[in-house]
Amino acid sequence: DKWILWQACFYDWQAKREFYLNKIAASEFRILQEQVRTRLEQMVQSTKFDALSATTTFMSLEKWVSNNIGDELVNSAYDHVCQQQNNIFAIGSEESGHVITLAKMNFGHVTRPVFIGNGLKCALNSLAAIQALRSAKNTPEFFEWLKCPFPSGFQKSLPVYYVDKSLLDEGSVLRAELEELLLANLNWPEMEVEIVKCQEEPEMLLLNVLENGLPAAAVFVRNSGTEDKLALYLRGRKELEVRLESLAEKIYPFLLLSFKNKNSPMAQAEQLVLLRLKDGAKQAIDLSFEQFAKISLNRLLHEMSSRQQLIKQEGDTWSITETGRICLNHTERSV
Repeated sequence: DKWILWQACFYDWQAKREFYLNKIAASEFRILQEQVRTRLEQMVQSTKFDALSATTTFMSLEKWVSNNIGDELVNSAYDHVCQQQNNIFAIGSEESGHVITLAKMNFGHVTRPVFIGNGLKCALNSLAAIQALRSAKNTPEFFEWLKCPFPSGFQKSLPVYYVDKSLLDEGSVLRAELEELLLANLNWPEMEVEIVKCQEEPEMLLLNVLENGLPAAAVFVRNSGTEDKLALYLRGRKELEVRLESLAEKIYPFLLLSFKNKNSPMAQAEQLVLLRLKDGAKQAIDLSFEQFAKISLNRLLHEMSSRQQLIKQEGDTWSITETGRICLNHTERSV
């Protein structure tokens, strides 16, 4: 959500800036707003958004208006950007289900724009949309359509835990190998592939698949901002499911084999678990290691099984999967 909220904040400021420029001719203000514009655009270019610095920057401009023109103009600017037709930001959607839209909050006699997208707000937005689309009669056809108003697509996310995130940085040898592998396996008939560079997240490797110039699928690899992992993400039209699954079978093992942080205690413990399961199933008690006593075994087994599909549980025992065996065999050959 952070980049969507940053865009909302940035566009909100741009709308207020245009409002002020139409109202204030003072050269001092023009110089100040140009300084503000430069600082904010530097944040955009560097992709290093500092919320505190941005807030201070916004407030410096509003303080000048308040001191030299009056609070009434500041409040009018807020009223102006609270109207959807005046605000550049329309809607932001995040995969977890957050749909961020413009809203208004009243503080006494003053109205302020806010950008909200939590679950409750999304539910209210959905109900409002349904009400607007609903015909005068509650026909069975409408409710049938409501079950699936948009064509379902294909999506899959495959995480890799305990990674060296620097390996995905621009200019790294491994990133170049990954990009080459993706391009080689996305050479689909009558499809074009474009590599998209995201200013907000330059280390993310994003490839769009186009058919007749229109998006058909997207494949990207990115580091998590909150967890010790990266992931392969596959999105596309339903009819491309087989192709995307085939792509995953080639790319995911490469990520598992290449991006692990060999200095990570979790990665080392993961390797020992695979080694211990090499010759047959074991109970959880047989998978604990004295040298990794501080590691949560439950967490490790969970992330190895349900997340990465390296091992599987059957009753009270754990066994290695084919994917886990591929990783283990590769490591043994590399040693």
